[in-house]
Order: sequence, then structure tokens, then C-alpha cells
Amino acid sequence: FGGNLQNPTERIARLHIPKVGCKMVQADQVGAEAFIVSKLCPPDCNLRAIFDCGIKIHSFVAMHIFRKQIEAMWGRSLREFIEAPVRELKKHSDYKALFQLIKDTDTLAVKLRYYFIAKQVCHSSNYGAGAGAVITNTLQKSNGAVVLGQKETEMFLDILHNQLFPEICEVFHKGVQ
Repeated sequence: FGGNLQNPTERIARLHIPKVGCKMVQADQVGAEAFIVSKLCPPDCNLRAIFDCGIKIHSFVAMHIFRKQIEAMWGRSLREFIEAPVRELKKHSDYKALFQLIKDTDTLAVKLRYYFIAKQVCHSSNYGAGAGAVITNTLQKSNGAVVLGQKETEMFLDILHNQLFPEICEVFHKGVQ
């Protein structure tokens, strides 16, 4: 029936069973397009540093757009992480624990799924899509469970494109246009 196994929900993934003696594998290069975009950007930019250092971009974005919420969960300030140059983040002794905490928000109640929401903001805003596209795509990917407001989504996009990764708009979006 033409199912897409690239990003299936867990429920859909369980419907696909390989033939006896065969195994399901993933041949997709995770983040390949974003990696290529990073290489088109200047060497000193944040996007390039994210990929060069092997930092999970969705956790990095979640740390910035949900700073107060994650600080509450973490029990301390994120200032040293927020202010650190990207290339220095992994050197911090608590980097792994913090980024795991952020990723683990996907197991929490819908409104606390900061990793998922940051991932949707990143993916849905590709190619200059606006807040409406992010809201719609997030609703679709969450089966209607995650509802983002217009103003908060615009704020997320502002942080993503103007504070964290202005090179995406300046280099990649302009190049595509």
C-alpha cells in the first residue's frame, strides 16, 4: 500500500514485518541534507560547528527555545551551556547528561516533549517555511496532540534563524531562492 518507513510512528513500524530470513535495515543517511547545508555555510558558523562536533541539533535547539523549562527540569541554570561556543559544548562535564535529559523529554507528557517540538521546528522550517507550516506539520506528526500557538512558533523560528543559525537563511535559503 506504499508505506514510508523512513520516519514511521512506532505503531506503524510494528505493522511491517520482514520475510522469513530477512531483516529490515535503514539505508537512509540521517541528517544528510542538513549536513550538506552545513558544509555550504562558512566554517566558523554554528551550523557547521554542530555537525563538525557531532552535537544533536534538536537538543541544541530545544535547550535554547525551552531554556526556562529545561532549567526547571535540570535543577540549575543553563547559562554556561547557552553562552558556550558550540565547539566547546561537548567538553563540558555535564554535556551528555543535559543532552540526554533533553532527548528523554520525548517520553514525557505531550506538552513537555521539548525534543520533539524542537525537531519539528527545525524540520518544518526548512526552505523558509513560516510559522503556519511549522504548526501544521507539528499537528500532523503528533496526530493532533501537540498544538503550537502562532506567537510561540514565531518566537521559536526567530531563535532558530536569527539567533542560533542565521547562516541558514543568509546562505542556504537565499541560494535556493
